[in-house]
Amino acid sequence: MTVGDIDNNRLRHILLCRVILGKTEQICAGSEQFQPSSEEFDIGVDNLEEPKKYIVWSCYMNFHILPLFVVSFKAPSMTGLPRSQGLALIPKSPYLSFPKLMSS
Repeated sequence: MTVGDIDNNRLRHILLCRVILGKTEQICAGSEQFQPSSEEFDIGVDNLEEPKKYIVWSCYMNFHILPLFVVSFKAPSMTGLPRSQGLALIPKSPYLSFPKLMSS
């Protein structure tokens, strides 16, 4: 299920996890690498200095990823709205920073 999928109760869900990164190695775009190049590395990244994508190898998944929360929400349907109108929606709930939301 992806964030865009809606369940039978018309809710969407996001799974928030804690990820232990460990020692990183750079993986080139388009690489078919499916495991670390040596035992020295824990995860792969697209760029060592400014990573935007992280790859947690399946052999380390159970040790490096800890599911913490499932956030369930009902979002308005954007189907049929012109793109500019869909982006103009303004939230009616008060702003909460992510750490404050999680502590609530």
